[in-house]
Amino acid sequence: MNQTGTTEIKREKVFIPDGMTARQISDKYGLHINTAYGAKKKVSL
Repeated sequence: MNQTGTTEIKREKVFIPDGMTARQISDKYGLHINTAYGAKKKVSL
């Protein structure tokens, strides 16, 4: 029998300096590398 659990999603605004790499963002905030890359692209706009 499959049980479906509820995934908790946390969203908060944080300051990401321009010099941070996607890897640093991923490590600091616990994000998947693709999500961190997307966050980096939003910062550089």
